[in-house]
Amino acid sequence: MRFLGRLLLLVVCFSPLLSQAQDSSKTAVKEVWDNYIARLSKGVGSVNYNASIKEKAPNPRLPFLVITGVTLKSNDGRNLPDADELNYLYVMSDTVFGTIKKHTKMSAYVGSLAYNKERYDYFYVSDTLFLKDRLEETYHNNYKYYKSHIKVKRDEEWNGYFTFLYPSAEVLEFKQNHEIITKLLQAGDNLDKPRSVNHFFSFKEITDREYFEKVIEAQQFKIVTKMFNRDDLEYPFRLCVSREDRVDEDTMNGITVQLRKLATRNGGRYDFWQTQVTK
Repeated sequence: MRFLGRLLLLVVCFSPLLSQAQDSSKTAVKEVWDNYIARLSKGVGSVNYNASIKEKAPNPRLPFLVITGVTLKSNDGRNLPDADELNYLYVMSDTVFGTIKKHTKMSAYVGSLAYNKERYDYFYVSDTLFLKDRLEETYHNNYKYYKSHIKVKRDEEWNGYFTFLYPSAEVLEFKQNHEIITKLLQAGDNLDKPRSVNHFFSFKEITDREYFEKVIEAQQFKIVTKMFNRDDLEYPFRLCVSREDRVDEDTMNGITVQLRKLATRNGGRYDFWQTQVTK
């Protein structure tokens, strides 16, 4: 059984999800889920994560992490489950979560990973007495033709969620790029056609912004506007720059990663980009 460390991420797609979930209090709560495909050391992995739980994490009442899943029986060509088995695995996850809720005082389902012919679900729970035994029984009674895996460990800081399942700043940036580009495509945009693209930044100090202007102009960007936002006490000094570029995902991901790093090094923050539909 292999439990991975930090993901080596190269996001290639996203798919936002909405779901209804319950904790052991039996109160139904609407949760927002999202997913992404990541390139890992032995191929691609499909990560689902509970995005709405981030604001409440870490929950001190849920100090234990349960990672449990099975070895796959199908293969979609990427060592991930095919569509039929994935639907079956969703049912399996519901069954496993039911067992966890039944045998713990409190629990939360925070994500899943399919990777290298295996799929794992991630849960945080309040207590673990006999939980591993109950999970083994669940797999034996309902899914005995699958090879199951169970790991339980203390994780009070929720590192399993924050440093593994929840996407990094770079991944979230790629997600934002993907959403913008999807809207451009829906409007009939020719992504390969260069056009003026505006990029927006915020800085803590005016001197940071002034130095960054010199750095960014050396990258063939033009200064469009400079603003002051009195409502933002931390990053009040705004800057908009532009340059002609294609807006396909590979191009924009490379540009925004570079701009984010440049802004961070110079006391600033990269916010977002925008452009007009070009056909």
